[in-house]
Amino acid sequence: MSGSDAEGGAEADLAADAYAWLPATIVSSVAQSPRARSLTLAVPGLRPARAGQHVDLRLTADDGYRRCGRTR
Repeated sequence: MSGSDAEGGAEADLAADAYAWLPATIVSSVAQSPRARSLTLAVPGLRPARAGQHVDLRLTADDGYRRCGRTR
């Protein structure tokens, strides 16, 4: 086993944070077709993606309504 207990604890904290919801801001929106848009999001604290990874999105309207989805 390599590394110290402190390093192992930090890795566990990072793994737990990977499932936390993070606020995002739309920084650009481009029409791809009449029915599709590409959105670029700024997400402070989001770690770089790995191949095959997806992102779950939760949208919250001004009235509190929420909708969840997954990128493909």
